[in-house]
Amino acid sequence: MWAKNSGKKLSGDASTTTHKTLGAAMKACLANSKCNGVTKESSTSYKENTGSTASTSSGKVAYIKGDAYSLDNAYYWTVIDGVKLSGYADTTVYKTLAKGKAACAKLAKCNGVTYEKASTFRTNTGDKPSYSSGMKVYWKGGKNVKVISYGATASSYTWTVKKPFYLTGSADTKTYKTKKSALKACTKNSKCNGVTKQGSTVYKLNTGSTAESHKTYTVYIKGGKSVVSSGKAWATTSGYSLGGLGATTYTSFTLASAACTKASTCNGVVKKKNGKYVIATKSTKTKSTGATSYTVSSTVKVSGDYSWTVKTDYSLSGYSSTKKYTTLATALTACAASSKCNGVTKEATKKYKLNSGSEPSSKSGYSVYIKGGLKKSSRTIYNTNYVWTVKAPYALSKGKISTVKTEAAAYTACITNTKCLGFTRDSSTSFILYSDTTVTETQGKLTYLKGGPFVKSNGYMWDYRTGKTLSGYADTTKYESAAKAMTACVSSSTCKGVTKEGTKNFRINTGTTVSTKSGRTCWLEGSEVEKYNSYYWTKKSGYTLNNVSTKKKYTTASKAKTACSKASTCTGVVKAASKTYYLSTGSTISDKSGYTVYFKGGKEVKRQSLTMTSDGYSWAYESPMKLSGPYSGVATLAAALTACSKDSKCNGVTYKSKKYYKATGSTAAPGTGTQCWIKQGNGNYYVSAKVWTSYEDKKLTGYDTDKTVYTTKKKALKACAKSSTCSGVTKEATKNYRLNTGKSPTTSSGLTTYLKSGSTVSSNDYRFTKTTGYVATTMLTKTVHKTFDAAALACAKNSKCNGVTYVKKSNYRLYSGGACKSSTAAIMYPKGKYYTTEHVVTFANNAFKGTSPTTLSGTKLGTAKTIELAMAGCLAKLKAGCNGFTYNGKTFTLYKSTKSVTPSVGIIAWKHMGKAIKSDGYIWIMKLKYRLIGYDSTTSYKTLTKATAACAKSDTCQGVTKEGSTTYKTNNGDTPTAKTSMNAYIRGNKWELHGKIYYTW
Repeated sequence: MWAKNSGKKLSGDASTTTHKTLGAAMKACLANSKCNGVTKESSTSYKENTGSTASTSSGKVAYIKGDAYSLDNAYYWTVIDGVKLSGYADTTVYKTLAKGKAACAKLAKCNGVTYEKASTFRTNTGDKPSYSSGMKVYWKGGKNVKVISYGATASSYTWTVKKPFYLTGSADTKTYKTKKSALKACTKNSKCNGVTKQGSTVYKLNTGSTAESHKTYTVYIKGGKSVVSSGKAWATTSGYSLGGLGATTYTSFTLASAACTKASTCNGVVKKKNGKYVIATKSTKTKSTGATSYTVSSTVKVSGDYSWTVKTDYSLSGYSSTKKYTTLATALTACAASSKCNGVTKEATKKYKLNSGSEPSSKSGYSVYIKGGLKKSSRTIYNTNYVWTVKAPYALSKGKISTVKTEAAAYTACITNTKCLGFTRDSSTSFILYSDTTVTETQGKLTYLKGGPFVKSNGYMWDYRTGKTLSGYADTTKYESAAKAMTACVSSSTCKGVTKEGTKNFRINTGTTVSTKSGRTCWLEGSEVEKYNSYYWTKKSGYTLNNVSTKKKYTTASKAKTACSKASTCTGVVKAASKTYYLSTGSTISDKSGYTVYFKGGKEVKRQSLTMTSDGYSWAYESPMKLSGPYSGVATLAAALTACSKDSKCNGVTYKSKKYYKATGSTAAPGTGTQCWIKQGNGNYYVSAKVWTSYEDKKLTGYDTDKTVYTTKKKALKACAKSSTCSGVTKEATKNYRLNTGKSPTTSSGLTTYLKSGSTVSSNDYRFTKTTGYVATTMLTKTVHKTFDAAALACAKNSKCNGVTYVKKSNYRLYSGGACKSSTAAIMYPKGKYYTTEHVVTFANNAFKGTSPTTLSGTKLGTAKTIELAMAGCLAKLKAGCNGFTYNGKTFTLYKSTKSVTPSVGIIAWKHMGKAIKSDGYIWIMKLKYRLIGYDSTTSYKTLTKATAACAKSDTCQGVTKEGSTTYKTNNGDTPTAKTSMNAYIRGNKWELHGKIYYTW
């Protein structure tokens, strides 16, 4: 039980967590013994508090935690141990608590029930408990108030009606006598957010929109102006967005609302500031400048071999029959049998009429059932990058796999399940997947048989099958490419498809039945197809569709297709004559000379391509594509990329059936629900926030406007990074690096090319490759992070996270897998492998080398609050074995370390390296009786000062070795090797003095 105090707050933090919802905060508070209440600080910020006394704080709301309660006999009861109530409300001794509560609930003078001893419960009139060991009081609280809530429309707006509640704030000083006048006045008042009915003829306009509890009042909370689209009434609210926005954008509200009606989780549509529409899974509104939200629902019924779209508060015009039907079932059966009937209207209880019109108009209290597709039809369509044959009224029955609620979900589930060969629409909310293709004629059912991946060539649709062949040759020619074979097939009256039998050996075939043949690939020729408005349209001449609406005529195919694209119920366009096109909602085709049908298929599945880095390589991501030769599947992408990077025969990773496989193939092939990552070159480098992919025995063509010959790779890559025209660098000889404009490496023995492959963003010890114009579609969690760094930190700590995607301002999400789609303002940040950074700090002429992300394991020797105290403490405990310390963002911990552990996200470890000197702006770690390997130059220096000065000027020098009393050599290696007669000086970082500590960068 919680006491709500508006305009109040509680003191003291019981937890550092900020909760996004009141429910989450209350749940956490109940589990926290320190918590006495919750304060709402903003619409998405709730804090747990230790205080129990509310103090004034404008805009905030305090919820003070009370006692636990139960609801029995329509009353709320609170239990208190060790007390009793005085005065008996009746003379009965009740043996059970339930009977005592039931009696008390009926007695107005009863304030509670006291448990006196075993099987003894008494009803009481007293309202002040007194101490009594072993007894217990069940205090009767208020009566449970039944809440009534429903949606309504009035004055062109939508309203949420709630009782018993009231709204706060006065929008004007008037009192209205009728609901109609009050609601009408509210729609014209910009300050008004609702109306409270205070009496039978007393209505008040309010500025508040949050319903507060009241004994008798009724409130009407104003939504937005209502519009009708895709079989739903939508409440519009300008300047607001909804939660759970989808990534797919639509060019019109009609298209977006149509998509929303197909998605079972969709609760609305949002028009964004850029004019694009997206669907939303949440109905909670938040302010968003320039946006408009739309919220509501619809139903589809299948009957008499037709699909019927259901709309409430509508009617259809024109009666196709004078007969009145008393049940919906008989009306639908009659309409299905009549070619003149386009729908049924329910005008009253047991009153259904058949209509000739198919366009609904508003009619309160009426319901319409608009007739859709007819039985016994077959068509080939494109959807989700596959070819599908749709048959009605047919059903599959063998090899049931699973059931999903929407057609869209069925498409996705079937193409990602290798056993699925098709699905049957059992009802508007039930689509059943099957592993067998045997169909039987069944009223009211639609069956979708899965073909292969879709390929478009020569204006035709091709059903692509790998490991399959076709029989019968249409001619004797062996064609060099699939494109040439397809061109020949289209021109042949007997050709039904193409088979690749070998390299540069493509044959055209007469057979239509595919059979298994290892190493072969075939393409079944489909119907003519064309893309318009992002949809694929199958063209069939000499045919018509049923249920053609002739009320609206279009003069061009493009205009008709545009209209059909926007209508969720439109299945195609029929050309009846020159400049005469009609829309259809039917699904059955029939012969008709001079007519042409354009079947509407699915939306185009666009191929997505981007670059990411991991395990020392660049990887070209392709979707929906796959690689051949899969083997050794693992559960995560990270594990697959690591394994592939170490496997010389692996050329990439391909995803299928919830696993990531190494693959021998390196050329991406079409797929659906598939993704692949192709290994690029011979490794990669990171310079100037760019990814550089190396290719051995390759070169790039064309010199950049910068004709400089650079002597080191690093200098050349930095220069290329700054140039907008430079695509990469070629090492043409020793100390000879040139900037190039060519983008495709070509073979050139002895040369090495470094191709500019992308931009990187480093955060939390991981590198993320940045690619704009894409958004991830497989989110790992529902959490929305406000900044990239916050999201990157969460991703770095989660082994299942494959990257971060920027959805919109202050909206970064973690994703799994790699599936994505185009989105103009979005950004993808695929996560690469972690990287280590090193630096040196000194204290009291001792050097500590820091490494991140690393921790130490071993014996803990204490803690410190600052790095200065940590270094001082470790030096003081050298005899105790202290050889380093770590920092986790809060505390420095000293260690007698046995090993370092990497990666350890968010932790830095410093190891004691010995004595240190400072020279030429650098810190030099001194290792007595050690030497460095590899000479940076042939020069010998007589003093350490001269040697370190020379080393400091060299990009490749890593340190200095004292080989004799007056012999110092510069070295390009930084790993010390034991040598009794020598001393090594390892070059650290540049330094700055802050306090007593020399910091480096």
